[in-house]
Amino acid sequence: MKGYSTSRMEWLENADVRDQVIVCLSALVLGIVCAINSPSTWKFLLPIIAGCLAGDFARYEGSRTGLTTLFVEDIILAVQAGLTVALAAFFGFEGTQVLLGAVLGLLGAHGTGTWMLSAFSDTPSVLFGWHCRLMALGVLAFSIGRAPVLTTFCPLFGGFLVASGAGGLVAVLMGLKDATWIGYAGSLTGRCGSFALACQSGGAVISLLVLECSGKEHVAVGWLVGGVVIGALAVSTGLGCRLYKCPSWLEPADSWSWPLLGGMLWALVAGGGAVLHWRQNERFKAKRDGYRAANQRDNFAAEEFERTPLNGQSSPPYQTQVPTDT
Repeated sequence: MKGYSTSRMEWLENADVRDQVIVCLSALVLGIVCAINSPSTWKFLLPIIAGCLAGDFARYEGSRTGLTTLFVEDIILAVQAGLTVALAAFFGFEGTQVLLGAVLGLLGAHGTGTWMLSAFSDTPSVLFGWHCRLMALGVLAFSIGRAPVLTTFCPLFGGFLVASGAGGLVAVLMGLKDATWIGYAGSLTGRCGSFALACQSGGAVISLLVLECSGKEHVAVGWLVGGVVIGALAVSTGLGCRLYKCPSWLEPADSWSWPLLGGMLWALVAGGGAVLHWRQNERFKAKRDGYRAANQRDNFAAEEFERTPLNGQSSPPYQTQVPTDT
């Protein structure tokens, strides 16, 4: 797996203009689908993504081990492996969610592992416990609370793909030097890398809890969008860290324009997509309607209180004076 991931990263960095355009367009389209489509499409989207990854991995292993020697054999192997995994993910959808949650939990733990190791260098077992906890949390999130999680996390990462795909595509078409999708995607997270994505995921969890507990949609989307905006400001400006001894992970980018503009686009797509997803979700719709009904009851009670005199007696009815003939 390490050799496969390394080879694909090298390909993303060194691909020619045509391949870069294809990669940027793919990221842009996938991001739009994640941002605007309802979670019900996840049952079809996940098998497609899993099948594509499995087919590419099978093609890589076939070429590396010498199993395939012709281009036609590479294609046949990739198609067969991809269809097999896609069908398995589709018909065994519930089981694949458990595996997906565990993998995403481990990736989140890996992204924050460096910080945990530096903070608790004297107790390495804390890092092991951190991986176990996040893996268990991912399994629970994608097995029990999958629909609420998808309504928040799909727009967040969809916005990331839209921003990186759009920025990379414009740069490639303009003929900018060393313009790659992976480069523009990495510029959105700065020197923090995967740790920044883990922090954005934490903000998404907070926004989901706010919406779940209070039904206040505007507050929940504020947490989601605010986390992305603060991240963009941190990458582009360093949050003023040049005024003091700046840690290496907070040093601002060499060029502030793209991290800031790309981050604003990321926040816009993530916030709009999240609101769209939440309004399509019947559970959140009921909570939002209950919150509005409670506000209306409170307003009505306040108006009735203002109409009642302080002595507790009801005010006399309004009497109209009838003019008398003089």
